[in-house]
Amino acid sequence: MLSCTVTDGVLIGHPCCGVHNCAIPLSSNCAWYCPLHTGREASCAVEGCNNGAEPGRKTCSNPEHCLLEENYYAAGQSALQL
Repeated sequence: MLSCTVTDGVLIGHPCCGVHNCAIPLSSNCAWYCPLHTGREASCAVEGCNNGAEPGRKTCSNPEHCLLEENYYAAGQSALQL
């Protein structure tokens, strides 16, 4: 018997919770945190910052954190290369 599998080659490990060493499985492959840590999605994405994220953003209202987020998204735009 012969079996074959076709993949897109993008899989690098399995999806896991964004909290270091958390072994609880995610509720879906699109989730960043497990059901126990879902409250962290509303906090600032900057490591060490415990403030809440602004609506529609991943960072808090701290201007330095906002600049980090803007630069993160600007790196994916062609205008950065000009």
